[in-house]
Amino acid sequence: MSPLVVAAAICGSLAGAQEQERPNILLFIADDMTWSDAGALGNPIVHTPNLNRLAQEGTTYTHMFTATAMCSPTRHMIYTGQYPVRSGAWPNHAHAYEDTRSVVHYLTDLGYRVGLAGKLHVNPESVYPFERIGGWSLEFDPIGEFIGRDPEQPFALIVGSNEPHLPWDKGDPSRYDATQLELPPWFVDTPETRDALTRYYAEITYMDGELGRILDLLEQHGAHENTLTMFYTEQGIGGPFAKWSLYDAGVRASLVVRWNDRVPAGRTSSALLQANDLLPTWIEAAGGVPAPEIEGQSMLDLLLEAGPEHRDVVYGIQTTTGISANLEPYPIRSIRDEQYKLIWNLVPGNRFTNLITEQGNGGFYFSWRDLGETDAHARELFERYQHRPEFEFFDLEADPHEMTNLAEMAEHQERIAAMLEQLQAWMRDQGDLGLQTEIEAPTRQGRQ
Repeated sequence: MSPLVVAAAICGSLAGAQEQERPNILLFIADDMTWSDAGALGNPIVHTPNLNRLAQEGTTYTHMFTATAMCSPTRHMIYTGQYPVRSGAWPNHAHAYEDTRSVVHYLTDLGYRVGLAGKLHVNPESVYPFERIGGWSLEFDPIGEFIGRDPEQPFALIVGSNEPHLPWDKGDPSRYDATQLELPPWFVDTPETRDALTRYYAEITYMDGELGRILDLLEQHGAHENTLTMFYTEQGIGGPFAKWSLYDAGVRASLVVRWNDRVPAGRTSSALLQANDLLPTWIEAAGGVPAPEIEGQSMLDLLLEAGPEHRDVVYGIQTTTGISANLEPYPIRSIRDEQYKLIWNLVPGNRFTNLITEQGNGGFYFSWRDLGETDAHARELFERYQHRPEFEFFDLEADPHEMTNLAEMAEHQERIAAMLEQLQAWMRDQGDLGLQTEIEAPTRQGRQ
């Protein structure tokens, strides 16, 4: 055999080894699931054996934040690595700018096949040309075919569950005793609230069954050991002070990551992360270099080395543009570090409206109103959801549930001013100007 042939064979073997070292990538996204509502995430009442197993085999990140607690902008953020204004996807049900590149482009360029099963909720197709695997409901046979199709080519797969998004009609609520539930402090304790939570928890358990089937498919096709597997809770429950808000119950998420023995097992990290950090992490794990237009920060070193820090602050941008039953604009912006959060309600004179306030979506908010006729605490929470001051400031160490607004306290004014200045600088960089009324689209100032 000639030296050239031998050299070619060696090069081919090396290339094959490098190809095998690149991980498959799988992200399972829950739909409107509060960050702590699973056995492994802090709520032992909720039955989630598959997620619990995944957490035991990997690392749980308890402080991952979306910038906006709505389904479509959150997914745009994950898939583009950009904040919502930068990509154009700041309202709900949004379209990204046509020249935006997404995970499909970046990972296809690195030799991956990139598929999406289940919920999509992003547009246009030119920005998100996923290989679609079945429809909006998860179809497990086609998912298995995609995973096992070509062991020589790495895959990236997004699995978008539709649960536990309202209307909470899947699973078995009878396994949860409404009288024994521990309610979050931002909820009013009424029979309707407790009943709603049994249906919501039942749907989380149903979703956990879907996750289990996906994990089983990875094992059946021998892909589980070399797949960077992630579970993400998306954003909070479709209820007051959660989804559509910038409170932690809305924008905070949990991320569970398993990657063979490369990610420590059974560990928990409180490092501050933002949802646009996922895409550059995948690109770097695949052997690429994140493009300059990606605003997220790769967390690959954090995954592998278990470092305690990642970001100093995370940002929030919530608009009521595009959501159902929105009667008047209500833009909100926020900045949060490890201990403090500043929320800026840009048009505090308006009323915050959505399906919950206008139609009682979820089946329990109106019970707060009724109880509020005789109960001052119920009346206060019912009103606070719709009417807020311009600034809200919280010490998250002393008040993790954001129940006490410290914005008027003299001892916090210097910190509030500094955080507001930093928030406004970020808004200017994003082109997030003139959105106080949300009547006009944001500028593309600062768009790279």
